[in-house]
Amino acid sequence: MKHGDHRTRVGAERRHRMRLRLIESALLVFAAKGIDRASIDDVIAVAGVSRGTFYNYFRTDAELAAAVGEELTTELVGQIEERVGRLTNPAERVARGLRLYLDAAARFPLFAAFTSQAGLRAVSPNQLLREYLPRHIAEGVKSGRMQAPDVSLAVDMIVGAALSAVHTLSTTSVERNYEENAVMHILVGLGVARATARKLAFAPVDRVEPPADSLLARARSVIADGSPRMSAA
Repeated sequence: MKHGDHRTRVGAERRHRMRLRLIESALLVFAAKGIDRASIDDVIAVAGVSRGTFYNYFRTDAELAAAVGEELTTELVGQIEERVGRLTNPAERVARGLRLYLDAAARFPLFAAFTSQAGLRAVSPNQLLREYLPRHIAEGVKSGRMQAPDVSLAVDMIVGAALSAVHTLSTTSVERNYEENAVMHILVGLGVARATARKLAFAPVDRVEPPADSLLARARSVIADGSPRMSAA
């Protein structure tokens, strides 16, 4: 029985590694060629796998793009939570986290494009955002800093507004302070007093800089030199 469990675990780990390899390959190809010009054949070539292997994991290029968007979001949200998770004011955590998220979308067009294309699939139920946000909102309601009759509804409101803002940032030119104003109105929707919401939304933030080994940083390097290369296994 134990031997069977081990084989099952090893098989799952192998599938997980291959899935991540395909996602990384896709991101690098899309970064070099653009989302609209890249093809599945390009991804297969960079990943060094067969067409059959690819289709064991992703049926369409849209499904692959959604997976890339989800992986980028998971990576970014984890970095943001490291910055905001220890703040004592839950409303400040939400405000600063949203500011950093939208700032990343504004500075990294590839992230914004993937997130916009993935839509709600970029924030699926098993995504880190769905883990952190409910806790912050629940603590905000308990402390009296926020008002929300239902935490799940508040999460949906935040996620919907944030994804809509990312789509706007990826497709149009925006007015000055668009990100700050978006965050302020989200906070007001959570019952934060307008003056307090404005103060939190417009407070200075230290930008998130992706680590050199992150997907986002590697994609940025590809955009700079135009050559997709897989990292060493």
